[in-house]
Amino acid sequence: MFEISNSFYVCATTVRFGRAEGTGDVDRSIGLCFGSKGHQISQRGVRCSASLFNSQLRSLINRLNGEASAQVFTFADSYLMNMGIFSNHAAYGFVDSTNACCGQGENNGVGLCTAASNVCSNRDTHLYWDSYHPSERANKIIVDQFFEGSSSVMSPLNLRQMMKFED
Repeated sequence: MFEISNSFYVCATTVRFGRAEGTGDVDRSIGLCFGSKGHQISQRGVRCSASLFNSQLRSLINRLNGEASAQVFTFADSYLMNMGIFSNHAAYGFVDSTNACCGQGENNGVGLCTAASNVCSNRDTHLYWDSYHPSERANKIIVDQFFEGSSSVMSPLNLRQMMKFED
């Protein structure tokens, strides 16, 4: 949760980011997740947990906004923002959604960007910077959605609308 002012708060969902190391796409919504006995939870379990959290967060925000209060809580669906870019990357001008711009191994998808990494010639054409992080351009698109996004991703207000109340 991010406090914008004494009256406005933004609560963001968990996000989908990253690529499987050398195997294409994966949902790393909430990172590595372990069960109560230290057993690693499958990626399907992680996606399920993230989905449950995200839907419960939306319900909580709706309930909080329904109470008589001077505060306004905004639901930021960063998961949907990320999915929109990933599933329709060409519409956003990304040529490559498979290979990370900086990395090692298959699809530059192994590990983080280091001095030993292969680096692409044009980072603006790549959806991912390294195996975990969206590129700078992809992040800018996501930030723009926080400021200008429709009610499908920012509800009840986007950041631009919140700032108008503060003037």
